[in-house]
Amino acid sequence: MDSKAPVFVKIEDYKDIVDLIALIKDRLKQAKFLLDKVKEIKEQEDAEISTWSREMDDVDQRINDVDRALFEPEL
Repeated sequence: MDSKAPVFVKIEDYKDIVDLIALIKDRLKQAKFLLDKVKEIKEQEDAEISTWSREMDDVDQRINDVDRALFEPEL
């Protein structure tokens, strides 16, 4: 089949195809927007989890310092 040969399509079918392609483009745009929002939320969650982790490490270190101060004999 020659790729440069003309393709004949009924006008009604052509309009349906154009409408369908427009709908697909719109849905793809919506999906990209939602994906960007999900990425943004995930980045915020990751930052919050990192903050919590650092704070827990700090609390753990402080508890260990207090524990050492209370239970290790002074020389």
